[in-house]
Amino acid sequence: MWNQIIGTIFLVLSFSGYSYAWRFYRSSSHEEGDSFRFWLAISFAIGMTAFGLHAFLRARRISRS
Repeated sequence: MWNQIIGTIFLVLSFSGYSYAWRFYRSSSHEEGDSFRFWLAISFAIGMTAFGLHAFLRARRISRS
């Protein structure tokens, strides 16, 4: 159960990163220095998604044993 809770928290955090990246992408003003923020948000979101999925897979593996 603990791994599922942690996985949910990581997936919620990843949603915030994807949300920021989407809002930035849709905005009309793309300044040169802001691309770093975009790629940072994407990297953060991908990392949190990976941690979240790993937590759910680990919970599944624990329940099988």
